[in-house]
Amino acid sequence: LLFPKDLLGEEAQIIGRIQRGEVIQQYETVRRRKDGSLVDISLTMSPLTDSEGRITGASKIARDISVRKRAEEALRQSHAALQSQNEELTRFNVAAVERELRMIDLKKEINELSGRLGQPAPYSLAFERAEPREKGSEGPTNSTLSSKEPRGKAES
Repeated sequence: LLFPKDLLGEEAQIIGRIQRGEVIQQYETVRRRKDGSLVDISLTMSPLTDSEGRITGASKIARDISVRKRAEEALRQSHAALQSQNEELTRFNVAAVERELRMIDLKKEINELSGRLGQPAPYSLAFERAEPREKGSEGPTNSTLSSKEPRGKAES
């Protein structure tokens, strides 16, 4: 494996660290194959010493981590897409809840106006108390809203 042109300075840094006796573990970088293609690698290097402790060489292990890098990138892209979808869903939910709350306000106004005109309220807006949930159980919250449509008419 060869150093890509833009990483030639990295070679001098690595050699300098080995000359100082440092061990390099799982250093992620890029190398160029003989065919010219780039490959992501994890590099581990250790200095080799003689009986007097002088550095005489280096032991190097380079592992191809291309598959892992592609999986990490796919995971990042998937995460970004899910985050975007979640934000879109949140915006939709806010809009839907605001619409429903506005509908309740409008029904209250209609009921109030009907009362002023001496007519019965066309909408029955009632809050019903649901059974309390047990801890950890799934289900509705403590109160739910029920709205009955005008008698004989369905909301579009």
